[in-house]
Amino acid sequence: MEDAIDRADVFVLEMSDEEFAIMDTLTVEAMFLPDGQTWVEFLPAEAYDHLVEMVEIWGIPYEDMNTWHPSFLILILKMEISNAFAPDVTMEDSIDSYVIRRAAERGLPTLGLEAAAQQAEILYNPPFEVVVAQVMALGTPDEMAEEIMYVGTMADMAEWYETNDFQAFREQFVRQFRDISEERLDLLYMQEMLINFRSTYYANGIADLLRNTEEPTTFFVAVGISHVVRAMGGTEGLTDIVEQLGFMGIVAEPLWR
Repeated sequence: MEDAIDRADVFVLEMSDEEFAIMDTLTVEAMFLPDGQTWVEFLPAEAYDHLVEMVEIWGIPYEDMNTWHPSFLILILKMEISNAFAPDVTMEDSIDSYVIRRAAERGLPTLGLEAAAQQAEILYNPPFEVVVAQVMALGTPDEMAEEIMYVGTMADMAEWYETNDFQAFREQFVRQFRDISEERLDLLYMQEMLINFRSTYYANGIADLLRNTEEPTTFFVAVGISHVVRAMGGTEGLTDIVEQLGFMGIVAEPLWR
């Protein structure tokens, strides 16, 4: 990995520095329901009752939160529980931050594959029926912690990275999608939009870079592991960048074992 970084002429991330800055603004905008709506106006009765019950169990002040978009709130709650398993881990420890620092050290450009607006739309503003499914799947803090421990904590993933255990990540995705069905629209949406659509989108972006760059150039591309997890015979139902590049006639050989 370090050798590949040393050889790179250009670094490519999911989002460029400029788009990361835009994402901060879009995240604030995505917090709230449109047109000043509240949950009782936005959600069907069953989903509303379930969300109110859950926020009471979570100890969240209802009046402070009932104008928040449910998708955004649920994402924050999941992050809160996940971070509890790795309290010392920050964004500065992420692969993105590391690559950005290395690029800055070498004075090399950093490009992005995705606009912040697209990622924010997928993350924070899914179709209404998906929002309802997300709400109905929301459990108590104990239930969510149990789910995270079953699927894999941040500490688990750090160990898998350290030991280059790519198979562990494949197995994690099997666990994460074990309940996928036509009724679990939230899981279907995650699979099709957060992973498959964006993997294909990223692959097209990488292909454009390779085809449209006239001078010989070495690109170092860093993306989330969900976009490569199926490579070399991985998880059913998920596509990946390596596979998509292959469909376009571009040979991409994974370096992990």
